[in-house]
Amino acid sequence: MLDRAIGAVLRKCSSSSRSGHPPDLSSTSYVDANARYSYTVRESTPKCGFLRKGGGLGSERALSQRKIAEAALRLADEEGLGTVSMRRVAGCLGVGTMSLYHHVPSKDALLEGMVELVFERVEQPPEEMRDWAERVLFISMTFRRAALAHPAVVPLVASGSFSGPMVLRSTEAYVAALVRRGFDPETAARVYRAAASYVMGYLSLELGGFFASAVDAYRRGGLETDGPTEYPHLSELAPRLGVRDPEREFEAGLRRLLAGFNDDLNRDSNRAAREKQPDGA
Repeated sequence: MLDRAIGAVLRKCSSSSRSGHPPDLSSTSYVDANARYSYTVRESTPKCGFLRKGGGLGSERALSQRKIAEAALRLADEEGLGTVSMRRVAGCLGVGTMSLYHHVPSKDALLEGMVELVFERVEQPPEEMRDWAERVLFISMTFRRAALAHPAVVPLVASGSFSGPMVLRSTEAYVAALVRRGFDPETAARVYRAAASYVMGYLSLELGGFFASAVDAYRRGGLETDGPTEYPHLSELAPRLGVRDPEREFEAGLRRLLAGFNDDLNRDSNRAAREKQPDGA
């Protein structure tokens, strides 16, 4: 989901959604508007070490953009994003480095292919889901699931540097829900930025183990000894700061954020309606 793509997307989202969908890589079932979502998501792609044990592809004729991106994603899953290079990916596949360039022209293109594979997992809301906030929640939660399956790619998504078809498809569905609710383009862009910031911020803290680490750090910093007198409120909350159910809390927080924007729109609409009424009506 890229901020620089939003201008072009907003101009199109008042029209019907584009037809055609990529292959279904996971099955999804929606429960109801007030309940948790339920998903069945494929297991993470086999790791690059698995390829090395089997000797890789071993043939340049077997290469394709997708297979190269999949190998890069496996390598990132196993050893971290910093280890991904054309040379390392070629080694995983059992081919020469230069053979990759016939399919992937640069490392940036390789990284974009990895991001695209993650966004292939982001499901589109079912047609019967009409509520705009539920559609945004649906996309956000499937994205979170996809990102957690490949956490090394999250920094690439957060950079906003990639705009492949799968990224644009998800962003289109996201902002289309906002415009169809009745937000004007400027407000829709503001809601999009707020929601995207929440999603990426929560993911970053979740993957980094922020809440558990912060509580431990607070205690080491003197919370246990000086807390009751120096930090009474933090001392009371500290045992509760660890996240017990990340998915539920993610959903609850985003739901409240969207509800706030929805309330703002309702107030603006009611005020505009009152202003249109003739005096004394």
